[in-house]
Amino acid sequence: MSEDTKTFDLIKTIQGRAYPEGEVTVYLDEASIHELHALSEQLKYHTNEQTKAYKELDKKVKEATKAIEKSALTFKMRGVAPSIINLLVDKHRENSDVLQDELLSATLYAVVDAEGAEDRRKFSVEDCKAIRDEIPLAAYAKVSEKATDLNMGAAIYDQTIDAGFLQKS
Repeated sequence: MSEDTKTFDLIKTIQGRAYPEGEVTVYLDEASIHELHALSEQLKYHTNEQTKAYKELDKKVKEATKAIEKSALTFKMRGVAPSIINLLVDKHRENSDVLQDELLSATLYAVVDAEGAEDRRKFSVEDCKAIRDEIPLAAYAKVSEKATDLNMGAAIYDQTIDAGFLQKS
């Protein structure tokens, strides 16, 4: 090998670097979310911002909003190879919950809380089942949708970018 030959690290190049990444933020404080909804409905009937009733409702809205923001979790995910998706679908065709737990485990690489602290463990299938079982259903639906979207994007990418995708000049 001559000194002019360039080298690279194949493993670093192929380990998940080519697949789409995304994140979704969800909120865990369901009580404050419900309270904010009710307060927002009440606030619709108070159009004069100078009244005592409006000011009291507005203060409660701000408090509920702050509580909700403190409960934020941002799930960071990366799509995986279609071969992994195919393997998971074949393995768990009869149990969509387990399939979703496996998919999230393969896709999730970090969770960030409202204060910016990160959990970057390798999330196991059991961890992902706990996430599914414990966070609010609407929040989990958003996490699950993002994981699915990222992996459909990976499949689309692989179908679109083949050996002949570049135009010949």
